[in-house]
Amino acid sequence: SAWFFFILITWNQTSPVDVKLRNAQMVSVGISVLVIAGLSFLPMMDFAAHFGGLAMGAALAMAIFAGRLQHRRWRLVTRVCGIFFSGVLPGFTFYWFMAKISPPESLLRVCLPPEC
Repeated sequence: SAWFFFILITWNQTSPVDVKLRNAQMVSVGISVLVIAGLSFLPMMDFAAHFGGLAMGAALAMAIFAGRLQHRRWRLVTRVCGIFFSGVLPGFTFYWFMAKISPPESLLRVCLPPEC
């Protein structure tokens, strides 16, 4: 998703010669994100990891590529939001994992090789 947001951030900086390439990349990356998001709901797939990666990629892209924006206010707001979410998302994930996740008892019993 970082590539997707990089393209959005640098949208107005594309030379007229490269507009078709930019549009093709945007469509390609957008379709890839949609396909991965759709496939994330299949059985035995971890949709939370895919959406977490999408959110973290967006946050990191905002923090890293904000300097490429043309207006100072947009650069500042985008960078602050990117840094904020880059810190909040891992913290929230760790909290959720420690406070809300409890594995079933059957998974906590480890058997030795002769018994398995």
